[in-house]
Amino acid sequence: MAEQRERKFLGVWIPREIWLSKKLTLQEKVFLAEIESLDNEKGCFASNAYFAEFFDLSKTRVSLVIRSLVKKGCVTSEIHYKEGSKEILKRVLKVCYRPPLTKGKEPIQLKLKENNTVNSTENNKTIIELPLNDGSSFVVDSTFHEELKSLYEKTDILAELKNMKGWLLGNPGKRKTRRGIKRFITSWLQRSNEKNKPVEFAGPEYITDQTDLYGNGC
Repeated sequence: MAEQRERKFLGVWIPREIWLSKKLTLQEKVFLAEIESLDNEKGCFASNAYFAEFFDLSKTRVSLVIRSLVKKGCVTSEIHYKEGSKEILKRVLKVCYRPPLTKGKEPIQLKLKENNTVNSTENNKTIIELPLNDGSSFVVDSTFHEELKSLYEKTDILAELKNMKGWLLGNPGKRKTRRGIKRFITSWLQRSNEKNKPVEFAGPEYITDQTDLYGNGC
């Protein structure tokens, strides 16, 4: 008999970002939906045996899917052990992305929201894409680009972003995760900014003793 799990179940809804994601398989998308529906604020405690029976899959396949979701940064997995031993008490899964709960709006409010979203998307253009370790890309949009320009005024941000992309393409084994890519960008720009600082000029040094430039007394 399948494990009976209490769920906050109002139907199945998969967020746009997940449903349209190119880095997730269809199986991974429905796993995310099931984990989310079983998460009652404290996480999802369902075992691999539960998922195997629910999706009619082998436990090995379930383990591979969950491991892939963790690696892609979509799910966190926390193992709780029995005190003083390596016996597993439970595993807690949590979906990293949680769509906000919004109340229904009047049609005119929805229309205004759609228009604002379209305008924001049109104005927020892609500047460059940096390759990540999972095969996907991190998009540096115009908003983030302007923010970087305001922080590192002495640096040609676009030129450095191109240098970053070249380095990542040439060093695939050192590509960053989606969680770590912004730290990589800011660290790179910080070093570049430090190099571009003007050298402070303390003023000319004056000869105080009575010698000429060749060391002879005057």
